[in-house]
Amino acid sequence: MSKRIIPVIAIVMLSVTACAAVPQAEKETVPEVVTEQTPEVPEETAEEVSGETEEAFLSELPIHQGIWEARAYDQAYRYYEFDVEMDGRSIGTEEADAVAFTYEDGGNGQIIFHTESGDETAQYSFDEDGKHLVLTFADRQEELAWISHGTLEDLGGLGIRVIAENITPEGCTLVLRQMGGYPEGEIKADSSFYLLCYDPLTDSWGWKEEIRTDEEPYLVEKGTATERVIDWSEEYGSLEPGRYYLYFRIRDIRNEGGDWDAYRYRAEIVVAEDGKKAVTGGFKTYYELPDGTWECDGYEYKYRLEISGRMSNAARDSTFIYLSNTEEITFHQAAMAAGLSSNMDDYFSPEEAVFVDWIVE
Repeated sequence: MSKRIIPVIAIVMLSVTACAAVPQAEKETVPEVVTEQTPEVPEETAEEVSGETEEAFLSELPIHQGIWEARAYDQAYRYYEFDVEMDGRSIGTEEADAVAFTYEDGGNGQIIFHTESGDETAQYSFDEDGKHLVLTFADRQEELAWISHGTLEDLGGLGIRVIAENITPEGCTLVLRQMGGYPEGEIKADSSFYLLCYDPLTDSWGWKEEIRTDEEPYLVEKGTATERVIDWSEEYGSLEPGRYYLYFRIRDIRNEGGDWDAYRYRAEIVVAEDGKKAVTGGFKTYYELPDGTWECDGYEYKYRLEISGRMSNAARDSTFIYLSNTEEITFHQAAMAAGLSSNMDDYFSPEEAVFVDWIVE
């Protein structure tokens, strides 16, 4: 099946508890994919995440990679993602966008975080097992616990990517793609959900009440894509144009009797202006216009192209999705312009084409 490649800027999270190019005029019509001859393309970015996990937690820097959760009064309020290169990202549960950072050992038990907005120093201390970390800043203290080998896009490390499609002011279709990861049991997603909404009057984000349904949690089949239609119109009515985040719980169930871990995942919802349909691609949010053309970042395009093939030594096919004003883009061109080339001549101008998504089959 397929796995969507999600960039650093796309966020999915939340909380723990216990090939040839094919023009497409209509979004509902999925074009037939024809695989081209494999070109010589670097394979590193196409390799799957290893199923092996590193269990040696050390009470020292660099901080063990994966997701660390900060909680207060038994509620998660912030997540940190660390990697082996001493950098990462953080996001609050009522924030829309993650903050990227690097960090370094400041000596004498201090850690220095570097972000675009400035530097911040904290005293740090690990517990004996290395899975709990206390950060004492000048104005606050955060107690972090390691929760998974995941990322902010896949908080539980379950190999799940969540994309919202067919977005209208009244609802959307959630697509949950599962591939790889570290699930230990059955993966089930709750049918209830709630929304994080931006209030322009207060310039802040806040929650809408959780919508509970009588539906049973639904199974997320491994190695495939699971779809679920969401309708919030009865509870919330029609949403105004803007950005929202839809939250719901996903559980990794080892035993239905109570042996499971639960995580709050989220998907960005962009409600477009009248007549447009928003699509939250892995790299760009773009729009289908009423006349069948497309729009992204203020540019209009005639075609939506799905370009499929297999990169050198890769285990799976890749599909690159572009909006374009040219009817044909080769697989080699698509791969190079998706970020694999260091030569700027290999990239398209925004008037020609824009790269919006990448799916590994």
